[in-house]
Formats: sequence, C-alpha cells, structure tokens
Amino acid sequence: QMDVRRSRTTNSKLITSLSTDNGRIQIPAPETGEILLAMAPEDTAELPPGDYFYDVVIYRTTTHPDGSTGKEVVRLLEGNFVIRQGVTDV
Repeated sequence: QMDVRRSRTTNSKLITSLSTDNGRIQIPAPETGEILLAMAPEDTAELPPGDYFYDVVIYRTTTHPDGSTGKEVVRLLEGNFVIRQGVTDV
C-alpha cells in the first residue's frame, strides 16, 4: 500500500492511495522484490501544485508463539515529491 498526503502525519488528509486491491500496485515478480506503482494521467493531473509525502508498506503475516497469527507492517520506502505548476501556456 502507498498513501500520499500533504504532511507527514497520518491524521492529515489522504490525497490518494495505491494498493494491490485498487490495481495501482502490481508485484510481477515477488522473488526479485519488483513493485510497479501506477496512476492514470487523469489522476495525476488532478493533483494541485505543492509538497507531498508518501510511504510504501507491505503487510507480512506473522505467527506468534501461541500459534495465533497477525499482520506486521513493514515500511519499504518513504519520501516526498513536489508538483510545480507549469509556466508555459500550451
């Protein structure tokens, strides 16, 4: 899962989310660790100029000593990006 927000806090407004459930994340070869992130051009065109923050996490099933299972969140990647408004009239 990858969430994009305007600040680093989880309580800030969620701008967009990518996941295997919504088809925006694909894992073509899990054994190599390759992950493909994809957004349609019309989705990225709707993002207003500004600073954005993201992280990419996976959920790993864990087994506890008592035999019960749970999910562990593993952060693979995090960072930020900037969308700048164009200045050329096209």
